[in-house]
Amino acid sequence: MSGRAELIAIGHYDPRLLTLLNLHGTATHYDRLLCGAPVMAILFSLEGRTASDELSEALDVHPLKADTYQLHIDHIHWDQLFRFADARGRLDESHALHTLLTHQFTVFFRPR
Repeated sequence: MSGRAELIAIGHYDPRLLTLLNLHGTATHYDRLLCGAPVMAILFSLEGRTASDELSEALDVHPLKADTYQLHIDHIHWDQLFRFADARGRLDESHALHTLLTHQFTVFFRPR
C-alpha cells in the first residue's frame, strides 16, 4: 500500500446536509439538487502510511482486505477516530462521517 487513503461517501441528497456537502462534497451546486438525488463526498484524504494506518485501525478496516472497506457505524471506534481527527485538525470530518452514516450514506475506505 502506498500510504494514502480517503473515504468515499455515497448517498441521497437531503437539504439538511447542504453545509456538510458544500465542505466535503464533489459537486459545486448542491443547493440546486432535488431531494433524493445521488451525491458523493470525500473525507479524510490522507497522505502518509502512519496516518492511513491509524485511520484504518479506528475505522476497523484492513487496508489489504477489500471485504472490510465498507464502513459500518457500529464497527467504528469513535473515540479513537475523534482523537485521531482532533490531533490533525480534522475533527469536522469525523463528525461529517457520523452524520453521513446516520443519514444512510454508504461509505467506503479507499487505500490509494
